[in-house]
Amino acid sequence: MKNKTRYSIAELASAAGISRRAVRYYVQRKIIDPPCGGGRGSYYTEQHLQSILAHRAGMAEKAEHPSQASASMPPLERVLRIPPEERRGVGTALGAQDSRHGGNRGFGENLERFR
Repeated sequence: MKNKTRYSIAELASAAGISRRAVRYYVQRKIIDPPCGGGRGSYYTEQHLQSILAHRAGMAEKAEHPSQASASMPPLERVLRIPPEERRGVGTALGAQDSRHGGNRGFGENLERFR
């Protein structure tokens, strides 16, 4: 008999120890299958939970240290791991225009902080 456990996105996230946004990210990146059903009636199964846990275990094995895991992330994803209070200047460090100071300010001086 199949396991018929159904999880809402919040329940799946809690069981996997991740955020709801991370669940959506995993679906978007095709790390896990989309939820079953559609709309408000969509649900996740034990297979989704096992896929997330297996993916996270694989990531942990690849990285001996958290900085190694973040080194493989695209720059924006690394920035999002920085606490909000420490993000000031991140946009200019990545080459964004700073309209307050007239142009591309801080590109070279702040870029090293995020590598």
